[in-house]
Amino acid sequence: MTLKGLFCKSLFLLWILCAFTYAAKGGSRRGYKLTTTQTSKATLKNRQVDFLAPMENISIPLGKDAVFTCKIDRDVQPEQLQLVWLRLDSQTILAFKDRTVQNNPRIKISNEERREFSLHIENVQPEDAGVYVVQINTNPVSQMRAYLDVLVPPVILPSETTEHASVREASNVTLKCAASGHPPPVITWTRDDNGYITPRGDEKALAYNGSELVLERVGRADMASYLCVASNGVPPAVSQRINVKVDCE
Repeated sequence: MTLKGLFCKSLFLLWILCAFTYAAKGGSRRGYKLTTTQTSKATLKNRQVDFLAPMENISIPLGKDAVFTCKIDRDVQPEQLQLVWLRLDSQTILAFKDRTVQNNPRIKISNEERREFSLHIENVQPEDAGVYVVQINTNPVSQMRAYLDVLVPPVILPSETTEHASVREASNVTLKCAASGHPPPVITWTRDDNGYITPRGDEKALAYNGSELVLERVGRADMASYLCVASNGVPPAVSQRINVKVDCE
């Protein structure tokens, strides 16, 4: 964006903040009071309009579209209603009245019959997670907030995961498996041949949960392909195969 473009955008944001603050205070500035006719166009005094229901939190998988919707309890003329959508954590104005402010093609707004207003976030990304606020210019200002939670499927982290292992018989070996995602993934170990696993000398089991699998005093029976599976309820689950070779004396 050019310097001129940045300057114009800054002026526009400043105008929005001033206009909304001015309206929310009933149009009073430096002791000057608006007339009754002027006030009706600038602000909705004494909560003449209110939200019908709380705005719902959204939990949605990565790449899907999220929609926050607010409904008001009566029809309001467009020139009377000043509605603002904000991102709370960054104090960013996203939309004002019938236009978006941020240069983000994934963010859109819509309204239906002057009573239902929506903020659309397309192709949600992890950085979109946070608290969103909608405000209307009642006096005092009415607002609602809701949280957007972006669910991210698991991804195996190769730099933190064992590729393969070669160990002497009767020695110990530690297999590591790490994954990212939201919610944090659970790591489950199994053997490719459906054989038993004996982690840290515990009782034999067909599966074991944990980011590290420690095999103590390994023998021929421990030589196999081990599978670490990362899952967090957001499909698809992912896996990594780790071959363990035991050098027998």
